[in-house]
Amino acid sequence: MSTPQGTIATVVLDDVDITDLALEGSTTRRLNRPSQATIKVPMQELASRYGTMIPDAGSYLKVYYDAHASTMPQLFHHGRVMQREVTADQNNGYVVFNSQDPMELWQWRPVRDPDGDFSDPDIVAFNQFAPQILHAALTASENPLLIPSLAEGPLRLRINSVAGGVIDMTGAPTDWPMTIMELFSLLVSTGELDAVVTPIEFDASDNYGQLDVFNGNFGNDLHSTVKFQYGMGNFNVQALRWNRDMTNMVNKLWYFLGPKCDQQHWRANVQGDDPGLTYPPGGKSVGPCDTGSVTNNQIGVETCHARTHFDVRMLIKIWDAVGDNTDCTESVVVGHELYRRLWQCEQWLSAQPLELVHITPTRDTEILSFDIGDLVLVEAVGDVVGGFSGVQRVYEYTISWDADSVPALGELQVSSDNEGF
Repeated sequence: MSTPQGTIATVVLDDVDITDLALEGSTTRRLNRPSQATIKVPMQELASRYGTMIPDAGSYLKVYYDAHASTMPQLFHHGRVMQREVTADQNNGYVVFNSQDPMELWQWRPVRDPDGDFSDPDIVAFNQFAPQILHAALTASENPLLIPSLAEGPLRLRINSVAGGVIDMTGAPTDWPMTIMELFSLLVSTGELDAVVTPIEFDASDNYGQLDVFNGNFGNDLHSTVKFQYGMGNFNVQALRWNRDMTNMVNKLWYFLGPKCDQQHWRANVQGDDPGLTYPPGGKSVGPCDTGSVTNNQIGVETCHARTHFDVRMLIKIWDAVGDNTDCTESVVVGHELYRRLWQCEQWLSAQPLELVHITPTRDTEILSFDIGDLVLVEAVGDVVGGFSGVQRVYEYTISWDADSVPALGELQVSSDNEGF
């Protein structure tokens, strides 16, 4: 690949620089999900460069970007190759490598207690805040004293920082055993957890990512300087997709918490009249619709209006912590705090039609000026069904290039929905 002016990419596969072979490639940063990268190289040239040691699934891919043509490019992706695909015809052959960062391992690791137990761990009951719960799960999984029978070993992440936590998340998740990724996704859904992997060069422990854990508030407010505007202003959005979707809308949400006592009764429940619903966005999910007569009841107002305008749409979820057919006289405690917070976030987000905005910036839009989690301004001219304007959070973005072009931003996924908290 030629060296263009402005932003350039460098590609290293198993410690061999193959930038000149990379016909095309892309990197995708994703908030609270594994980031990924892909490159395409000619088959014969690859074999010539590596000889008998051709990279395979399990190899390591690094992609660097340099926005200023300096001598110190920024490591943007470092991950294991999860898939190698070879395609060939009578004229040409190509190899595509797909890579993910170390967070991909979380789906293969059971949540364990410090002593190694995964059948009924209680790390959620004994760790009050979401960041500490995640930290405990990660630490137990790679505990060197318990390998191989009661721990799985290194997660290839150097833990840099863990936030102190704000909202009580104690509780008893359902259906143990579960994976670290399943528990992580549950905690992220409460709005009280973000985990960010930053690629690093291999350290002394063979880690290739650095992990920072936040209280659901990762990112910087850049809306005054980073603006994506379609048909107006900077004119730096070449395409957009704007979805308002009510197919999964719920305005009457009930949680039943196990263990089940008998056929008709559960240990506990979370509904709109739960007296423990004290967190923002706050309030009980019962009327009236008049905001002037109720304080701190945004959820109640949202759901009341939703029922009026879109009919009642009820969803019942069962979180069975221990199992069915459990006598309620037994001293089994089901923690409520995690579920109360989860209920509030789910009801708040689902009470109105879901709004998602995907934008594709113009090719000359500057990259590396923002990251996942950051707040940016996204606007569209009034011709776009009345238009929109708002400060929105970046959840995912892609940088791509080919042999004849410099790296440029692809589609961004941004949404204002989670900014109501």
